[in-house]
Amino acid sequence: MIIVGIDSGATGGVAFIGERTASVFDMPVRAVRVGEKLRNKLDAHQLAKLLRANCPADESAVVYLEQLHARAEQGNSGKRNGMQSQGAMMEMFGGICATLDILRMQVVPVYPISWKRFYALDSSKTAAREMATRLYGGLAYDFRRVKDDGRAEAILIAHYGRRKHCGAPPPIAQPVVQGELLGVAA
Repeated sequence: MIIVGIDSGATGGVAFIGERTASVFDMPVRAVRVGEKLRNKLDAHQLAKLLRANCPADESAVVYLEQLHARAEQGNSGKRNGMQSQGAMMEMFGGICATLDILRMQVVPVYPISWKRFYALDSSKTAAREMATRLYGGLAYDFRRVKDDGRAEAILIAHYGRRKHCGAPPPIAQPVVQGELLGVAA
């Protein structure tokens, strides 16, 4: 049984927890020109390749996908997200859902408040990186930078899913070097 955790978003991540391994990757994106700006959009083809490389079709897997919902305010800062930002988030989420559906993967939606409450986390990205490092010390290198919060949240979502699905913590996992399976640099 492989448990997959996905922190959806352009800076999100994808994590895999198997019987004796754990690995984490950045969300596959590609730069697309929108008007005069370059925007990161989901690379659904690369996401499908990543999922199949880590979850062969003949092996059972469950995907815990962080749910998104549009809202006018984001977090405690009171910072307002514009319509374009909200639209981009929902476009990314829809692309992830479509990719998972095409691959016929079982999906369990999970709201951020549920998995964060499980770890007693707030919206702090640093706290999520620290928790991921405590739980998966062998992957600490993958959580070292501030911008690695998507990877950290993905592994925490997968760990949460493992506890919910299997009722027990995963065994001590040996890390897989990021990108090793696809020949993609981190």
